[in-house]
Amino acid sequence: MPQTSTTFRIVLRSALALICATAAAGCGGSWPPSTTSSKPVLTVAQPAPSHIPTLTTTSGLSLPIEAYLVPPENYTQMLRADAELVRQCMARYGFEYTPPDFSGPESSLSPTNMSRRYGVADLSSVGTYGYHKPQTKTTRKPAASRPMSESARLVFLGDSPGSGFEHKSQVYQGRNVPKGGCSGEAQRKLGAGLNERLAEDINDASYQQSLANPTVLASFTKWSACMKQSGYSLSTPAQAPGFTLPEAPTAAEIQQAKADVTCKTRTNIVGVWFTVESAIQQGLIARNEEALTDLKVAEQSTLKKAGQVLQKT
Repeated sequence: MPQTSTTFRIVLRSALALICATAAAGCGGSWPPSTTSSKPVLTVAQPAPSHIPTLTTTSGLSLPIEAYLVPPENYTQMLRADAELVRQCMARYGFEYTPPDFSGPESSLSPTNMSRRYGVADLSSVGTYGYHKPQTKTTRKPAASRPMSESARLVFLGDSPGSGFEHKSQVYQGRNVPKGGCSGEAQRKLGAGLNERLAEDINDASYQQSLANPTVLASFTKWSACMKQSGYSLSTPAQAPGFTLPEAPTAAEIQQAKADVTCKTRTNIVGVWFTVESAIQQGLIARNEEALTDLKVAEQSTLKKAGQVLQKT
């Protein structure tokens, strides 16, 4: 999904996925399971804002849904506690489990990926990096984990959907395996906060709906015409750069990125897009207010339990 919270979600969810990958088996299509009982409403009528501010940068902007999204540092803490509980559980069955390394650049990411949500928007940045992300400190690569044995996988996953053990004996060496294995046990101990996805779903839905908004589409047409004057044939900013990025920024890439940002400034795309998407999110939040409130309660409860787990390690 171009320019949305995908980057943030991939970075943070990949940490949780590592736990499953260590088991040499997927955790199933429902991993992590949704805990929202009622079906969320993820569509609203397209807004037509009467006032659109002029915005030349995404710096300092915050979408309404950020109030409900889990901050990266909280998510990381919950993941670490989850992994620690899994380690303790596996040890009870005689298995050594090394949790993934959750350190990395995620703490600097915005849950909404605002710096690139609407494409490149910083002229000084693209002057150096083009469409590439600004360089960050290199983090060490996690050591490759050894595949688990069949017995360890049984204890790790239990009867989790997609584990392959759903219809097999949930007993290891005379001891019952927890429901959902050690993974399921850890989740139950921490509560629902780690698995709630409604806010993220709204974050993604608003972006997708904004792409069909008449006011946003009109600004795309103006941006496309501006880009055409500079020799680039692109219909929307979401299509940029329109080519696979090389390993390092090239002069041609930087030139196009500069034109891209310049045309965004001339057509006020950031102002239009941000205003429209904010209105969409406000509508989605209003339609899911009770569920979102419950989500925040679950998050705080899980975060508190995670802190207690980590204090004991």
